[in-house]
Amino acid sequence: MAVVHDDGPAEWLSPQALARYLDCSLRHVWRLRDTGHLPAPVKLGRLVRWRRAAVEKFLTEHAVQQGGRR
Repeated sequence: MAVVHDDGPAEWLSPQALARYLDCSLRHVWRLRDTGHLPAPVKLGRLVRWRRAAVEKFLTEHAVQQGGRR
């Protein structure tokens, strides 16, 4: 699902797509969200989506804080 913003197209990830992107289970995605190890998702009605750029930025910053480990 792509949405156009001023900074160009944004890619939105469903929970299932995020699980594939992170190479983990769907249940683990929810655990990561609940423990603050993922940025807060955007809720669009009943849909829950993460912006890929926000996830990548969060993971990069978190890895730096953890000494390069993810």
